[in-house]
Amino acid sequence: MDPMRLRPSLALALLPLLAACGGGDEPGLGGPDAGATNPDSGAAPDAGETPDAGEAPDAGTLGPGEVQTTLGVVRGVAEDDLWAFRGIPYAAPPVGALRFRPPAPHEGWTEVRDTATFGPACPQDSLQGGGYSGDEDCLTLNVWTPLATEPRPVMVWIHGGGFVAGSASQPLYDGTRLTRDGGVVLVSINYRLGALGFLATPELKAESPDDVAGNYGTLDQVAALTWVRDNIAAFGGDPGNVTIFGESAGGVSVCTLLGSPLGAGLFHRAVIESGGGCFSLALMENAPRGRSALDIGAELVTAAGCDGEADKLACMRGLGAEAVVATQATISSSGLGLPDIGPCVDGVVIPKEPYTTFNQGGGNEVPVLIGSNSDEAVGFTRGVAVPTRAALEQRITAIVGPALAPGVLALYPEADFPDHKAAFDAAFADVAFNCPAESFARVAAGGAAPSFMYYFSHRLSGVAGANGAQHGYEIPFVFGTVDVSPAYTPTADDLALAEAMLGAWSSFARDGAPSMTPAWPAYGEGADTVMVLDVPLGTTATFRGGRCDGLRALGLVP
Repeated sequence: MDPMRLRPSLALALLPLLAACGGGDEPGLGGPDAGATNPDSGAAPDAGETPDAGEAPDAGTLGPGEVQTTLGVVRGVAEDDLWAFRGIPYAAPPVGALRFRPPAPHEGWTEVRDTATFGPACPQDSLQGGGYSGDEDCLTLNVWTPLATEPRPVMVWIHGGGFVAGSASQPLYDGTRLTRDGGVVLVSINYRLGALGFLATPELKAESPDDVAGNYGTLDQVAALTWVRDNIAAFGGDPGNVTIFGESAGGVSVCTLLGSPLGAGLFHRAVIESGGGCFSLALMENAPRGRSALDIGAELVTAAGCDGEADKLACMRGLGAEAVVATQATISSSGLGLPDIGPCVDGVVIPKEPYTTFNQGGGNEVPVLIGSNSDEAVGFTRGVAVPTRAALEQRITAIVGPALAPGVLALYPEADFPDHKAAFDAAFADVAFNCPAESFARVAAGGAAPSFMYYFSHRLSGVAGANGAQHGYEIPFVFGTVDVSPAYTPTADDLALAEAMLGAWSSFARDGAPSMTPAWPAYGEGADTVMVLDVPLGTTATFRGGRCDGLRALGLVP
């Protein structure tokens, strides 16, 4: 086993340890003017022409909740004091000859387009065993806005799901409260997943003018942010104040955009929730350890039955989307029970690992808010039995190798934990989530913009909180959606923390610094202070008992 493989990009984190042990699912409750809007509250800027879409309706004829975009007019749905626009296309459907290619411009529309319903999720197999769902015509986004005349900060949400599942339409991601109570315009986006979003093959590399392959899902995110730059002013948003935020694979996506030259100028703050430390992405080719994206692509092409075809790309493009998704289940696991596929370092879209880019003084230097949850590992390791000391030693050795195992075990003595499984989960979470987040907070703090670090440790009440603050549990506190599940009634503490966190995230979007009581200092200013998100709120300068420095000394985190 290669211990360095444990450096997470989270979406594809860890070794094949859990593949053999029954790994778990991810748990979890300024550009050109875009035109005019008419929220019954006066006029906004004049409309520009709709490219390649014929004659669009005149901006002066717009009705309530109608907005002129660069692609055509969209009509939102009034929801109390807000307008919701769901399923707005931002790129052409990536089907047929456009499959496995960078997103192409959408041709636009001439009639007013209703946006009452979400667009379909991108093709995927449910992580909860629900089977295949989705549609390739999935490159859409959603906007919640009061259509105010005074520009508001913009927050763009990138969903998680290991780069193989998820969508922007999940109830936890409803933008109503973050928009209303946070004073922002909220955008959420879909992007291509799995092989359809990240397949890399020599043929695709040869087809590319940049000599790269993969990262189509990342390019979708860039296209969505370009749409935001060019259109969000018409929805009452400020294109000069855009925050990208995401969790899990969405957090890794924020990392890749921080390190990509293609993201330059498209956003101005960044939030990474449980996304690791912006390192351990696969290399497109010539990986000195582990598998490259081209190696993974070869496995996918073989699994799809296209390896023996004279034109492998024509074969892959001719398959149904469901067949492409089905091949993913047959390839090697990332260690989370998920197909081992996602963004790769290709030298162009993602020139280097974002951590390395920042450590060398590069990247898109904007204020960064980053953190993790106290019990990140539990949902991934529920099928891993660690009943004895011998089992703990075996599990740790399987991950980090015999040379490093004694050092890791010394950092997690039995006396500090209720049982051997808890010690294993703590080590797993620190190597995969907690300490990498701290590493990136440190390297980002050394640049031109500040970084802020959080640690979410709040437990829900009853059965929901029995296993602690698991992966993804902070999301409803950020969105103010702690009450969306009919199976859970939030406590007064839950609601108070949700109000505080929603306020902190939205103030970060507005000002570049999260506002809380007690004060939330920037990381590295006098002390390595971490905000502990629990009731009561507090800060600490002794994160995870100081074990991250021990893991750094062993070379397990940078």
